[in-house]
Amino acid sequence: MTKMTQQLRVWSTALLLCGVARAQEAPARPPANPAAVAEIVDSVDAPEPLPQSMPGAPGTRIGSGVLEALPQPPDRPASLFAQPLLLPSTPMAINAPYFTHDPLLDFSPTAPPGWFAGAEVQIVKPHLLPQMSNSVLPGHFINNIPTSNSIGGRSTIVNLPSANLDWTASPRIFAGYRLPSGFGEFMVSYRSLGTTGGGIMPSGNTPLALNSRFAFQMLDFDYNSRQLSLGPQWDMKWSVGLRSLFLFFDSQAFRPLTQSAAGGVFQASEFNNLYGLGPHAVLDLSRRLGSSGWSIEMRTDVAGTFDYVTNGWQTSSSPLGPNGRPLLGQTRVFGHQAAPMINGRLGLGWQPSPTSLTRVFAGYQYEAIWDLNRVPQSNNTPVVPPSLGQYWSQGIVLQATFRY
Repeated sequence: MTKMTQQLRVWSTALLLCGVARAQEAPARPPANPAAVAEIVDSVDAPEPLPQSMPGAPGTRIGSGVLEALPQPPDRPASLFAQPLLLPSTPMAINAPYFTHDPLLDFSPTAPPGWFAGAEVQIVKPHLLPQMSNSVLPGHFINNIPTSNSIGGRSTIVNLPSANLDWTASPRIFAGYRLPSGFGEFMVSYRSLGTTGGGIMPSGNTPLALNSRFAFQMLDFDYNSRQLSLGPQWDMKWSVGLRSLFLFFDSQAFRPLTQSAAGGVFQASEFNNLYGLGPHAVLDLSRRLGSSGWSIEMRTDVAGTFDYVTNGWQTSSSPLGPNGRPLLGQTRVFGHQAAPMINGRLGLGWQPSPTSLTRVFAGYQYEAIWDLNRVPQSNNTPVVPPSLGQYWSQGIVLQATFRY
């Protein structure tokens, strides 16, 4: 049975191989029916057409975005004599308006936006160290001032001290506008100070009566900006701007003519006029004490003015001249210099409520101005020491600010 099965497999394989060989030897014949030919042709897969649009972008042809983005040359070059084409200018779109109320930036118990004004009074004790000195020749007017009774004489160094200046009140007023959204504020302020003093100046056997005056005016134009980076209970404000300074001081020493020795000086005076303009900067720090309305405040105010200065010295001496009048000598010096200044204060501020329109401050203040009358040393005979000059004061400050 097994042998028969194997024989059948061999014969079937042989017959299959013979059929394949005959099929390969027979030539290919076209189908006799034309309809069959057409059916065969239609059955061949034609290539798919290219898509006319980008996937995901309906209506956009292939390559349209790239080709249109490339520079397109004009159909013909423009004439050199043609008028240029002016495209209409459109304003730049702004996402959000400026200078609008911001609930986060404008919520400040000490600096709400709007107009504000204030006034303060500084009760201070001024001190002046003039250090002014120059040589004056009796009977001569110097710097092209005509003279009629010049008889010569010995040069005298005029170097008067300043009498003790009295306590005085220095008022200051200021006003400005605070922008919303944390854009800062613009402010202008004016301050003045004036005081006098008297005393006795030792001079040989007969002392001289000494009188001194001192005054200045300051005008500031500032931009202020408030910072919120120090903490929830802290306020910091810095200011930059310009300061204009007008300053004057003088001293006069005199004694009766009958008490003046022969050839002695019975009257001497010196004065200093200064006008300057320069940069100004302020840093204010404030620490609120909870919700009580009180705060600890500190201010540092620095400035430096570039000045035009006029210094003058004058003496009146005896004996009398040919015309029966005392011999008068005068010297004047003009120049430019820089005068640095600093003002610092520390005190307490109080605001009745976060929405109150009134705020007050009281504290201590120290102020100093250097190089009020810079005159170099003279090596003439007699040798004149250099002049510098310094002013400082200290006292209390009372301030009130109003917002409207």
